[in-house]
Parts: sequence; C-alpha cells; structure tokens
Amino acid sequence: MSDFVVTTPGIGPGLQTESGEAIELEQSTPSFVEGDGWFPGLDIAEFRSEQRAGGSVTDLRIRGAIINAMITARRELAAWRACRTAEGVARLEDVASDQIDGESILVRLWRDAVTSYAAARLAETHRDITAVREERQRGEEKHLTADDHRRNATFAIRDILAVGRVAVELI
Repeated sequence: MSDFVVTTPGIGPGLQTESGEAIELEQSTPSFVEGDGWFPGLDIAEFRSEQRAGGSVTDLRIRGAIINAMITARRELAAWRACRTAEGVARLEDVASDQIDGESILVRLWRDAVTSYAAARLAETHRDITAVREERQRGEEKHLTADDHRRNATFAIRDILAVGRVAVELI
C-alpha cells in the first residue's frame, strides 16, 4: 500500500513571494468585533453561546454577520446618537441610563439589537440547499426564526429610542 500526501501549491508555512519576501498567513479570525468607539464591540464566543450557533457556522461567518448587524443598528440609531453626541456624550456607556447587573440597559439593548440582526442574517444564509420534504420544513422554520430575530432587533432599537413598539392609527 502506498501513501499519498496531497499539498496545495502556495499553501503552507514559510511561504515566500517570487522576490523572496515572507508571506504571513492569518492563523485565526479575531474573537472580538470592535465597535466604532461610540458603540461597543461584541465578542464572537459570547454570540456563539447566546445564539447556540453550532460548529457548522464558522467564526468568520459570524464575524461578517456581526459587522453587518452593527452597520444596520448604527444607521437606525444615527439621529439618536447625534443628539447624544451634541449633549457631550462620548460613548454609549456614558449615556445616562439605569443599570441591571452592573451594566447599562442601553449597552445591553445595543448588544441585543446587534446579536438579533446577526442571528437573523445567519438563519437566512444557513438553510440546507439540498433539503428533502421533511428538511424543507426545517428550512422554513429557520426563515421564521430569522423574522423573529429581526423583530427582536427592532424591539431593542425602539427601546433605545424610547418609543413604543406598536404604532396604531384610527381610520
């Protein structure tokens, strides 16, 4: 019996360019997504634990979902943030707010919004493409879960803005 060792050209330790310069390969995805200085960042391991994201979802995909979620939440809170900044507030942690378990409620709501938007994105993109009839139902449940996550994110944003969750008009 013979053993075969397959290597991919250009992949491996000690890579060099044609001119002899060393190429550094990224060993792992950073485990924390930094905020913008005003809004805090989010830990990938905490997200994975909170959302029960299994091993099939890579840290890189989670990181991308969190970044996109931060963009969405920041856009929705842009006017509110501008008002707080005009009041002289340097970061979300400094906005006057009640605390629960030693943490600002507003910081918790920010994390909830970002986590929910990221979870919705992941739920939408991790459906089984080759689903058979029974598995197709499971995929539809994931779609509902994405909607639920999006609703939770909206609730968190509206709680930060201190506005109601339901708008009703009499006709």
